[in-house]
Amino acid sequence: MIKFENIEFLNFIYIIPILIIILILFSRWRRKKILEFTSINLFNKLVPKYSHKRIKIKNTINILLLTFLILGIANPQIGTKIEEVKTEGIDIMIAFDVSNSMLAEDVNGSRLKISKLSLSRLIDTLKNNRIGLVIFAGNAQLQLPLTVDYSAAQLVTTSITTDLISTQGTDISKAINLCKKSFELNNNKDKAIIIFSDGGDEDENDYEQVVSSANDAAEKNIKIYTIGIGTKKGALIPIKNKKGIIEGYIKDDKTPVTSKLNENLLIEIAKNTNGKYIRGNNSQIVFSEILNQIEKMKKQKISSFKITEYEDRFQWILSVCLLLLFLDLILLKKSR
Repeated sequence: MIKFENIEFLNFIYIIPILIIILILFSRWRRKKILEFTSINLFNKLVPKYSHKRIKIKNTINILLLTFLILGIANPQIGTKIEEVKTEGIDIMIAFDVSNSMLAEDVNGSRLKISKLSLSRLIDTLKNNRIGLVIFAGNAQLQLPLTVDYSAAQLVTTSITTDLISTQGTDISKAINLCKKSFELNNNKDKAIIIFSDGGDEDENDYEQVVSSANDAAEKNIKIYTIGIGTKKGALIPIKNKKGIIEGYIKDDKTPVTSKLNENLLIEIAKNTNGKYIRGNNSQIVFSEILNQIEKMKKQKISSFKITEYEDRFQWILSVCLLLLFLDLILLKKSR
């Protein structure tokens, strides 16, 4: 696993595209000014060592040099030692809804945004418990197996988007079933599944199938806590461009779709597994409620593997920087 010791310096990467645009505009402006006073052929005779191609190469090298310098300062590190970590806690699987309806903005921002914020805060407070992550829409995918590596869990959480699963829908039963498979079911210890979802439209879920999956989980000592994201009033599902500007709304037969919180299903799932339903529009309430419930559960001795030592790899970046600097000096010498 790769991480950065000084990850905040990676924000300077955003300067690179701006510099590229400035260099392109400056190059065009300079060429325009040259053509105002002379032709290209005459200019090449007057300044024989001038090479537009060489300047392009030099600018490219300088941009690459700056990019690698930023990466070097951020100091990439590679995990080199994995140790078995033993602790007392419970196994918790997170089932996270990534269907398009999670883009609806009827809470403080989008449902996806508030869910990710709640999950991130929850991970910070789940120390001594193994956690795993499943994402779901029309299908379900395992993103993180059970682990005590909370930094890895946070990294996976930040990367969650609605683009991760192409099949749309909100199939909660598939999410529950995949979470069950991720547990070690050869013991009778308490386990928990925490579902972040708006419940989907009533016609998206087979009610009996979802309840059956929940009942089967209850028989295996798995409690399910459901976090309902959204409002009963609902909201349209926006379609945004890369700049975050709304260009339209998701439609069904030319009619904009209003996505509403389906609380009834989420309440039933929690009820059938001796869990609890929590309205999840406030991240503070979510993780405090969940923690209270988890504290009541029977702890077990659990073990997992975690990367405990990292080695610096800025030397590799520094080598590339020196090579680029050497090439830059060669071009500078040729231009004289």
